[in-house]
Amino acid sequence: MNLGDPIAAISNVADQVASLEQLLGAILFLVGAVLVIQSIRLAARRSELGAQAVTAGRIVSGLVAGSALLAFPYAIATFQGTLFGSTMISDPSSVFAYDQGLLDPVEGSRDAVTAIVTIIQLIGFIAVARGILFLNQATVPGGPSSFGPGATFIVAGTLAVNFPQFLGLMADLFVEGSGHEGLK
Repeated sequence: MNLGDPIAAISNVADQVASLEQLLGAILFLVGAVLVIQSIRLAARRSELGAQAVTAGRIVSGLVAGSALLAFPYAIATFQGTLFGSTMISDPSSVFAYDQGLLDPVEGSRDAVTAIVTIIQLIGFIAVARGILFLNQATVPGGPSSFGPGATFIVAGTLAVNFPQFLGLMADLFVEGSGHEGLK
């Protein structure tokens, strides 16, 4: 490998994405389990000390966030179904099927573009997880306002997870001759 070749570096990182996704899944499963256990403990404290000890919103948000992280692939599928109408995540190499000629200038670098899309999809998974954690923090009394950033991370992460289809939607809007008027 040539150390000065950025395409080779990106391809090498993309080759490791499957392992990184497995690691991310394991970490998210553990964080989800901790959130669910913490919520159960907070519910027990609320029943012992009364409503002033812990807000019900804190308990519910911990259970929801923990459950979403425990079943992260299903959470992703739910977000995908909401935004794209399909729970299928597009294969990174399918980006050329959706681009409507937008990627013609880089046609010779198909492997590099596919590697970049693979990395974008991994970043999308991380963004969705971060958004779920931000939404969980939104219920902390006196804490920072994190509902907006959490929702933004979830939407942007979901778009990144299915980047080939998102690129196709953007091409429909902006590329002339794509069947729509588009913006000029």
